[in-house]
Amino acid sequence: MPVSTPRLLLFLAAAERIGLDQHDDVRHAAVATLASSPEEVAIVERLFAGLFAPTAEPPESLVPGPEAAESAAIESTAPLTQPADRPPSLTDLDLDAEGEGGSRALYSRMERLLWRDFADYTDAELDEARRFLSALRWRLPMRRSRRRERAKHGRDIDVRRLLRSCRPHQGEIVSIPRARAKLKPRKLVLLCDVSGSMDVYTRMLLHLLHSLGTAFRRTEIFLFSTRLTRITSVLADADIAAALPALSEEVHDWSGGTRIGEVLRSFNRDWSRRVGAHGAVIMIISDGWDRGDVQLLQREMARLRRTSHALIWLNPLLGSSGYSPLTQGMQAALPHTDRFLSVRNLASLESLATDLNTLAAPHKRLG
Repeated sequence: MPVSTPRLLLFLAAAERIGLDQHDDVRHAAVATLASSPEEVAIVERLFAGLFAPTAEPPESLVPGPEAAESAAIESTAPLTQPADRPPSLTDLDLDAEGEGGSRALYSRMERLLWRDFADYTDAELDEARRFLSALRWRLPMRRSRRRERAKHGRDIDVRRLLRSCRPHQGEIVSIPRARAKLKPRKLVLLCDVSGSMDVYTRMLLHLLHSLGTAFRRTEIFLFSTRLTRITSVLADADIAAALPALSEEVHDWSGGTRIGEVLRSFNRDWSRRVGAHGAVIMIISDGWDRGDVQLLQREMARLRRTSHALIWLNPLLGSSGYSPLTQGMQAALPHTDRFLSVRNLASLESLATDLNTLAAPHKRLG
């Protein structure tokens, strides 16, 4: 039974508020927060009864037999698969452990890695994080297309089908076929800061950009420091390691200063129409440290929000101890953002995937 981190945290918060001495209330809270189907409700009820039973022995239904053990061994070596409607949790990862003790140790390491800041990652931890990132399932909000499709109760009449259906009946209308607009995912535009203050996060963020670009065919990716560079075609390579030399040649202001207002003006003026960003989901990934004109940043953020479906700002410093968005750049940008989210560890990326999957239109521009 899959239990993602947001569900687990929600249950822990509920249990802390209720108190473990309130047995029935905690059980209801577990069902409400951890189960998402009638089958999972039965699993939670059974496990809860086994854990809180007065006897030390678990119920027979909780003890795996030889067949269950053999099935579990086969599943542990099977390829990683993930339903499209939820992000992966730690239990979804095949940790390749040998023995119960090794499995617990590796699980504990992955659990710590989930909350570890990207800036503190070692090369080995980065490899494990890339595997987790590649297993995330992303979805974007949908928009109505100009193309039409058949529908039982569509608002519009399918004129072509209507005329064809009249031919066998000497022009008499027997039924009125209906049509509706097709739905397609909105375009995703990523603007990632690679200035000097973002150096410690750049490695992992490049893998995030590559993962999102792979997940969505209609994705545009830009890097910026003092100027804007489009890297969509460079990251189209299936191997991110092979794209790094080309990136170093394309981006000439890597680890430089930051002029976010000028960068956004360049995007709004030179790239927005060219890449079809009107009505797109736009993500800006930056810590907000800016050396440019604050009023220019404010004007360009307002313009960007007017043309986008949703404007999301991802900050790797958000959530760290003692951080508050007090820089002039963040103060100018925040009033024009629809989401202000953290992107500092794997837990924040899992939350981002969930947030994207359930993203509601922040404006009334639904089509």
